[in-house]
Amino acid sequence: MLRGDYPRAFDYLKLDPASDVARAVSIDVLLRQGKAAEALAVLQKQVPLWGGYATLAACLDRRPSADIAALAQGVKRRRIRK
Repeated sequence: MLRGDYPRAFDYLKLDPASDVARAVSIDVLLRQGKAAEALAVLQKQVPLWGGYATLAACLDRRPSADIAALAQGVKRRRIRK
């Protein structure tokens, strides 16, 4: 995905399409391709229960920046255990 090889990224995502990670990355890949409407459709159908997704949905819906900022404030950071 980071190299711009989106077809290969989707091939990888098809290995476990129901996982939250695959859903999240699918949305990311679609956005990187400029396919905001498709990303929004995936987001509305299969929203992982992660705090940042409400913020992402608000961005895709082109809601006012104050709404987006308020949603972003509510997102909690997760610590990665080493």
